[in-house]
Amino acid sequence: MLLSILAFVLFAIGLATMLLLGETNEGLKVLFIAYLISPYGIPMLAAWFLGTIGGINERLKSI
Repeated sequence: MLLSILAFVLFAIGLATMLLLGETNEGLKVLFIAYLISPYGIPMLAAWFLGTIGGINERLKSI
Protein backbone atom coordinates (compact mmCIF):
# COMPACT_ATOMS: atom_id res chain seq x y z
CA MET A 1 0.00 0.00 0.00
CA LEU A 2 2.90 2.32 0.75
CA LEU A 3 4.28 1.87 -2.76
CA SER A 4 0.85 2.65 -4.23
CA ILE A 5 0.76 5.93 -2.34
CA LEU A 6 4.31 6.73 -3.42
CA ALA A 7 3.43 5.88 -7.03
CA PHE A 8 0.46 8.27 -6.88
CA VAL A 9 2.63 11.06 -5.47
CA LEU A 10 5.25 10.51 -8.17
CA PHE A 11 2.51 10.48 -10.80
CA ALA A 12 1.23 13.82 -9.54
CA ILE A 13 4.75 15.27 -9.53
CA GLY A 14 5.41 14.02 -13.05
CA LEU A 15 2.13 15.40 -14.32
CA ALA A 16 2.77 18.76 -12.66
CA THR A 17 6.26 18.85 -14.14
CA MET A 18 4.88 18.30 -17.61
CA LEU A 19 1.98 20.72 -17.34
CA LEU A 20 3.34 23.54 -15.19
CA LEU A 21 7.03 23.57 -16.04
CA GLY A 22 6.81 22.33 -19.61
CA GLU A 23 9.54 19.74 -19.02
CA THR A 24 7.96 16.86 -20.93
CA ASN A 25 11.06 14.68 -20.95
CA GLU A 26 11.62 14.92 -17.19
CA GLY A 27 7.92 14.44 -16.51
CA LEU A 28 7.84 11.25 -18.56
CA LYS A 29 10.81 9.91 -16.61
CA VAL A 30 9.00 10.47 -13.33
CA LEU A 31 5.80 8.92 -14.72
CA PHE A 32 7.77 5.86 -15.82
CA ILE A 33 9.29 5.47 -12.34
CA ALA A 34 5.81 5.82 -10.84
CA TYR A 35 4.58 3.04 -13.13
CA LEU A 36 7.45 0.77 -12.15
CA ILE A 37 6.73 1.00 -8.42
CA SER A 38 2.98 0.74 -8.88
CA PRO A 39 1.29 -2.67 -8.42
CA TYR A 40 1.32 -3.12 -12.22
CA GLY A 41 5.04 -2.53 -12.75
CA ILE A 42 7.84 -4.52 -11.16
CA PRO A 43 5.59 -6.54 -8.78
CA MET A 44 3.52 -7.83 -11.71
CA LEU A 45 6.68 -8.63 -13.65
CA ALA A 46 8.04 -10.57 -10.67
CA ALA A 47 4.79 -12.54 -10.33
CA TRP A 48 4.90 -13.43 -14.03
CA PHE A 49 8.54 -14.47 -13.74
CA LEU A 50 7.88 -16.69 -10.71
CA GLY A 51 4.94 -18.32 -12.48
CA THR A 52 7.07 -19.00 -15.53
CA ILE A 53 9.88 -20.48 -13.44
CA GLY A 54 7.30 -22.64 -11.62
CA GLY A 55 5.93 -23.89 -14.94
CA ILE A 56 9.42 -24.76 -16.17
CA ASN A 57 10.10 -26.54 -12.88
CA GLU A 58 6.93 -28.65 -13.24
CA ARG A 59 7.84 -29.55 -16.84
CA LEU A 60 11.30 -30.67 -15.75
CA LYS A 61 9.84 -32.78 -12.93
CA SER A 62 7.52 -34.57 -15.36
CA ILE A 63 10.39 -35.78 -17.52
